[in-house]
Amino acid sequence: MIDRSSPRGGVRRLAPGRSAARAAAVLALLLLVGVTLWSAGQSRPTSAAWADSVFADGRVTTASISAAVDVVAGDFHSCALVEGGEVWCTGANDRGQLGTGTTASSDVLVGPVGGLLSGKEVTFLDAGDNHTCAFAEGSVYCWGDNSSGQIGVGGAAFYTEPVAIPPGNAIGPVTELELGATGSCAVAGGKGYCWGDTLGPAGTSSTPVEISGGAMPAGATVTDIAIGAGLGCLLADGAPYCWGANDVGQLGDGTTDPSPAPVAVVTNGVLQGAEILDISVGGKTACVIGRKTAGPESQSPYCWGDNSWGQLGIGSTGGSSPVPVAIAEGGELAGTPVVSLDLGDGTTCALTASGIAYCWGNNSEGQTGTNVTWNAIVDRPTEVDRGNMNAVKDSARFRTIDVDATHGCGAATDGMLYCWGLNSSGQLGTGSTVQSYRPVMMSPTWSGWAS
Repeated sequence: MIDRSSPRGGVRRLAPGRSAARAAAVLALLLLVGVTLWSAGQSRPTSAAWADSVFADGRVTTASISAAVDVVAGDFHSCALVEGGEVWCTGANDRGQLGTGTTASSDVLVGPVGGLLSGKEVTFLDAGDNHTCAFAEGSVYCWGDNSSGQIGVGGAAFYTEPVAIPPGNAIGPVTELELGATGSCAVAGGKGYCWGDTLGPAGTSSTPVEISGGAMPAGATVTDIAIGAGLGCLLADGAPYCWGANDVGQLGDGTTDPSPAPVAVVTNGVLQGAEILDISVGGKTACVIGRKTAGPESQSPYCWGDNSWGQLGIGSTGGSSPVPVAIAEGGELAGTPVVSLDLGDGTTCALTASGIAYCWGNNSEGQTGTNVTWNAIVDRPTEVDRGNMNAVKDSARFRTIDVDATHGCGAATDGMLYCWGLNSSGQLGTGSTVQSYRPVMMSPTWSGWAS
């Protein structure tokens, strides 16, 4: 966790007198107008419109952003992808994970991330514990912690601005980008690659390593990949494979034997006859979305591995499963088609076709977003509380959702960003460090007043 000094760098102390009071009134009016426009779904004010009246006074260093396309959650930071392909980040920055060129943390979104990304349109974005990566115009760019080579280059222990994976190590046009605690993975050209902590024979590598061999058929086409802490999984020719540690059955092969090469996940149990659509990893747990058309049609999560926090969603806590299991019958998610999954370290979240999110598992910091404040564990899928979301509750929907160890975030259909959970480093982007057990809107991006 990062303790930030106040005031933050670049923000001057208020001068006493009427000029300060007048500037404060101007800022308050601008914020009120801006939030009103956002809530009404009108055009967002530009950076200049927010800053012109008070920027000369040195008290506003950032301003509003465009409508959000995606948002990702790291350990103590979050980053947003907005229309036009810019990246903005908030939270801890001790390893440069915000990409601002400094190590100064922020409790509001700051950006856009510049350096080698300046003028480029980002199409994929993800966050690891303390690093962030983006794919833009044919190349992968990463910044932040590089203690395991997860940036994709050797050299410094961390980078405060984007670094491009060198041309000689380039993996080609990326169709999937996924980050774990200290590793990074991508799908390119139908193959899976990882760098950093690869969990395989390469150990840690500062260059991309192709994931192959083991039980995977030679020449199999990889369509999805995921990496956690000590566990990696992918889909190849439609079948799930995992590699890494296996002390609680997180490889899903029915054993507890570790494997540096991919092993086949058991698919002749609850996954019998299912088409596997998506795979996700978090901590010592993995899940897939399985679509079944024989009998009652369904498109549901199936999980395996650790269940210490109820993250398997089976209605109980503790133990583990070395093979995939179905979520609890009769839960809120039952019978609802799931289109994407994301796992944190002990928390699982699912997004449905209707834009409603459900989470379960570790809720010690409110990271399920379910507004359950009396229990540290939610042991079955429970709807993420939308009571704080913009517009009428029934029309507020998520486009994407992402969860890490202690907080989660989602991009909504109204172009807003919402986060929940621990906020000790400002990772919720609300302009404070107050945690929340249900989604709260990321503030329009302005710098706080100095005290």
